[in-house]
Amino acid sequence: MRLILILAVLVCSLTTVAGPFVPFEENGKFGLKNEAGQIVIPAKYDALGWSNGTFSVSGNVTGYKLGGTWGIVSVTNQQITQADYLSLMPAEGSLLIATKKSSPVVVSAGLINTEGKVIIPFTYAGVKVHSLRIVAFVRDGNKFKHGLISLENKVLIPFEYKNIYPIGSLRYAVEDFTGKIALYSEGGKQISGFTIDSLSSFKQDVAIIYENGKQGLINREGQLKSEAKFREITITPGGIHARMPDEWRVMTAE
Repeated sequence: MRLILILAVLVCSLTTVAGPFVPFEENGKFGLKNEAGQIVIPAKYDALGWSNGTFSVSGNVTGYKLGGTWGIVSVTNQQITQADYLSLMPAEGSLLIATKKSSPVVVSAGLINTEGKVIIPFTYAGVKVHSLRIVAFVRDGNKFKHGLISLENKVLIPFEYKNIYPIGSLRYAVEDFTGKIALYSEGGKQISGFTIDSLSSFKQDVAIIYENGKQGLINREGQLKSEAKFREITITPGGIHARMPDEWRVMTAE
């Protein structure tokens, strides 16, 4: 038993690859070396890293390019996927944003993990990962309509909006096609009306709202702490400072 354990430790030590890793080029092809200068991936790929031109290792894997398309390869030179993707970029954690052709003329986006498993199917025009939520969008004629989905591909905010973006932990700004914004929770609950022109991120559990050229305050539950009547509001560690609009008086020369 002791001999088996020693052999197991020796095998593990032999297959462990040091990091960090540096791509290298040889005869127009790319490979990977570890920090000791040892070749861990031979120079046989058109590119290593990601389709946006950056290089990094995520979960002991990186992207590789062959013949114009991308796949996943481990730092021990094991191909995790075939080169099936038009683009491949790291997102948060073990997630990767990928695109592929869903028809001869349509490119669709989805999410896979570093093991090559499809997490979000390739049914969207684009996806953006925000922690445990994904802002996705679909094409509807000449418009892109945004929605919010979970990692289980459950629709939390329907695909009816011009834009959706996070404004702090567990809160999202949702913009309709008239340019007005409402506040939503990460669970898809609407907690303010579509009356806001723009919205800051939350600080001290309040955000600055902009309506008709003036500023006010809203809390995380969608309650107005101050209506939009100020020229300027500043949130600092020392407190919240507000400035009323200038007032003008028209006078004659006398």
